[in-house]
Amino acid sequence: MSDVLDESMGVIGKGIDELSEIVRGLQLLNMKIEKKSVESVQVKDIISLGLSDFNALYPPEKHLHVEFIDRDNLVFDTSPVHLMEAFHYLFKYSVEFSIEEKSFKSARITINVEGNSVIIKYEDNSSLEYETIGKRAFEPFALSAFNKGASGIELMMAYNIVSIGLRGDLECLEREDGKPYFLIRVPLNKHTN
Repeated sequence: MSDVLDESMGVIGKGIDELSEIVRGLQLLNMKIEKKSVESVQVKDIISLGLSDFNALYPPEKHLHVEFIDRDNLVFDTSPVHLMEAFHYLFKYSVEFSIEEKSFKSARITINVEGNSVIIKYEDNSSLEYETIGKRAFEPFALSAFNKGASGIELMMAYNIVSIGLRGDLECLEREDGKPYFLIRVPLNKHTN
């Protein structure tokens, strides 16, 4: 009987965690664009701070290690809160869908500028194939079928934060090895669209 109760409590706890994540994301997206804190930020520093915050939430076996390929410590005008939160959800996706449960969880972030846009390429050691998730990556709960422990909203939340909070675009593309990677394109400064 206690096993059934423990399992039920686990399911309820997971549901509460998922709802809390959705509420947190919606609260962030509800911030008015005009009222958000727009500052000149160093991209690598903000993402690194977000990574530290992310890793502090999880046990060491779920920590993510990130390699940065930075374009001369790029600084641009954006909302540091939105940038950190978008990467929080990408980091969560990487941990939930890494190749093996106990494998070294890693990602690579490449930061460049093209015209009036900052381009951030995000790659990880995902177990998923682009062919399987590419076109559905940002749909709510589309990924939950691939990992029963994952909420399936990680990429949807990242997409909404990038498109609404940062006024940018997030795409899921295919690497040469058939794995997905993500390309974030955001305006270089608040006066460009």
